[in-house]
Amino acid sequence: MLIVIDRTIESAVLAETGEVLCASKVFKTEESAYRWREQYQTGNAKFYCQECGGELGVSSNKTDAGFRTHYFFHKRGGTGCVLDSRVPNKNTREIN
Repeated sequence: MLIVIDRTIESAVLAETGEVLCASKVFKTEESAYRWREQYQTGNAKFYCQECGGELGVSSNKTDAGFRTHYFFHKRGGTGCVLDSRVPNKNTREIN
């Protein structure tokens, strides 16, 4: 079975090294994803958005199919990045 995960944020910068991390690669296995999430939660790793420079977090959720997916997200108080799904972009419009 092929599982395609459409992530809003596909890459992040690792603050300590400046290395660009691809979400599809670092979250490819459950073990790798768990290690990165643990590093984030314990404060041993910080991630920044390549697009806006805002700080990112690491989280996970369980899909309807029962699989756990991990992803980067913008932390609260960000600058309104175009990658943040909560920010309207040119392809969306508000209806009053």
